[in-house]
Amino acid sequence: SQMGSTPIAATIKKMINKEKMEYVGNCTDENIVELIFGSVSEFARQVEENGDRFIYKNYIVVSYDVENDIHYFWKNKFKRY
Repeated sequence: SQMGSTPIAATIKKMINKEKMEYVGNCTDENIVELIFGSVSEFARQVEENGDRFIYKNYIVVSYDVENDIHYFWKNKFKRY
């Protein structure tokens, strides 16, 4: 898993801090995970492949809370899907 100082993590942090991102939900909500990734196992595969912080399909940003071991999902506020 990645450290908080990776370029992608820094970019994600900046986007969230500037309120460019809209909160979608987190990994404790199975319905949200399935809505975004199609299945829990696909989400697990993505984390395995990309680390704890990544951008999925160009519009879902995944951030990670190390202390609570929770992944949070965000989307760009200004894009329409």
